[in-house]
Amino acid sequence: MRNRREFLTGASSVAVTLAALGWARPARAAACPICKTTSLLLPLSGTFFHPRDPCVQAGENVALAGDVHVVTKVGQGFVVDLHLNMAGVDGTGQTSGSLYIGTGSNKFIGIQFPSEPCAPNPIRANFTLETTNGCASVPLPLTAQLCFAADGTLLPESTIVVGGVG
Repeated sequence: MRNRREFLTGASSVAVTLAALGWARPARAAACPICKTTSLLLPLSGTFFHPRDPCVQAGENVALAGDVHVVTKVGQGFVVDLHLNMAGVDGTGQTSGSLYIGTGSNKFIGIQFPSEPCAPNPIRANFTLETTNGCASVPLPLTAQLCFAADGTLLPESTIVVGGVG
């Protein structure tokens, strides 16, 4: 009985040691020569027309400024995962003087981009324009035109504009 116990103790020690050392073949990620993650702050500026509502009887223009934080992950074949986040976007209403703050984030997964640097491929995203005067928020549409280097790096020539592209 004692020999059997010693054998099992020794065998289990060897098994634990081999498992800890990785005797099993490690799993490997598929090779992706151009997989690239980039993070940039892109400037946003432009004028948004706040529609009529009980707080702003005639509506008003709001000159916006700030940044949009853009994170891209480019994979095989220029398939892109894209994350957009408001970063200090605000503006003042030209009629009411009210402060407006851009809020929100958007995520787009698996977008096929052309591999040319600034090929037209606008991304339209809706954020929220919050008021600080207690009135309701309104949708804030933005359009991103992204430019990529051949290695998948997002380039600072990319743009974010208020509204859409016609």
